[in-house]
Amino acid sequence: MDICVCAVGAGNISVELYHPQIPWFRSSEYVLRNDSAEVKNCPEWKNLYADMETIERPIMGVKEEGCIKKFLLDPIKAGKYLIPPAVVKEEEGKEWKTSSFILDVRDPTEKEKEEIQNIAGIIEPEVRRSYTNFIIASIVVAAVFVSIVGLFYLLKKYFVKGKTIVEKVELPWEKAFRRLRELKSKDLPSQGLYEPYYVQLTWILRYYIEDRFDIHAPEQTTQEFVDTTMKKKILTDEQQKLLYSFLSHCDKVKFAQFVPTIEQMDAGYNLVCNFVEETQSKEQIQKNREEVKQQEYSVQ
Repeated sequence: MDICVCAVGAGNISVELYHPQIPWFRSSEYVLRNDSAEVKNCPEWKNLYADMETIERPIMGVKEEGCIKKFLLDPIKAGKYLIPPAVVKEEEGKEWKTSSFILDVRDPTEKEKEEIQNIAGIIEPEVRRSYTNFIIASIVVAAVFVSIVGLFYLLKKYFVKGKTIVEKVELPWEKAFRRLRELKSKDLPSQGLYEPYYVQLTWILRYYIEDRFDIHAPEQTTQEFVDTTMKKKILTDEQQKLLYSFLSHCDKVKFAQFVPTIEQMDAGYNLVCNFVEETQSKEQIQKNREEVKQQEYSVQ
């Protein structure tokens, strides 16, 4: 059984993340434990994601000085989810803070898909969230119509001329801007969650560069990542300097316990926005300029 464990000061205060790497159709368990005689309060923790259902299962300990809280983490789609630190607060105002974890949620393998099909058919994450019970209850009835639906599909495909359905693909800069808007809506800086804020902002920037310039380097350090962009010669000298400076600043926050100001956090957000804006495709930049001109003309 895979498990991530973190223990902090004041004795027996710890958090445990069971199964840190799972497919989206499975669940992980997050346990917060305080068996300390010195610190009597229960750990506090909050889920930051709308794409992950959280079911709390509190189990109060027998001892008066401790408690255990269990959370069932149920993601609804693949992705990397930052599990923020748990906090234990003393009555005197002192806080004990655990480390954060990464819950790596992947798509199912072909073998796992076959196993799911043998039970109930593939259930897409969006459907799974709200209609799981209804789908399971309807499986038996739906199975009767599978062959009919398949035959109808083949007939329609080969003998009926219909409109071609074009699936819209989200471009790298569109994906980056969407993720930036989602991060902005969480308002992490005002909550003092600067470490999760910089972790997510760094992910947005790195994944954008990887998607935009076809660089696959998810496990590289900041220096290795910057070196890769230099070898590819995909950025201007000024963009390269800004990239290195920003990622180095993020590393200080994440690993050197540097506490940034609100102004620095806003500046980092604006830097990533401007970087994505400047590195779009030339066709997209020209399209944006034409749209701005049309808006100015309509105002006049």
